[in-house]
Amino acid sequence: MNEYVAELRERTVKQNNKWKNKREGKITLRRELVEKYSWAIPDKKSVDKILSVSNNIIELGSGTGYWSHLVERKGGTITPVDPVQADNQWTDVINEDHMILENNKQFDTLLLCWPS
Repeated sequence: MNEYVAELRERTVKQNNKWKNKREGKITLRRELVEKYSWAIPDKKSVDKILSVSNNIIELGSGTGYWSHLVERKGGTITPVDPVQADNQWTDVINEDHMILENNKQFDTLLLCWPS
């Protein structure tokens, strides 16, 4: 299990009875976790699928680099890029935007992670 899912489960169980307004409590928790980890909640199946496609990946809009961290932890090669540097990064994130692709033709897979 990854850190995101573990913390989500742990904090939901601990705080569920303390929240006066459960909906507002869950929204607040979600905001905190998005800031700490990522917008989309990764799972093992997603990371495995990414690795099955390529091992030469660039992730644009990586935020904290959490998804890249999970790919790296499983042995993948990924380059996280974001023009806005997060205060808390899980891995080194390159401070650039999509124009990095103009000068770098070395990547064969583009990862854009956004929930649908």
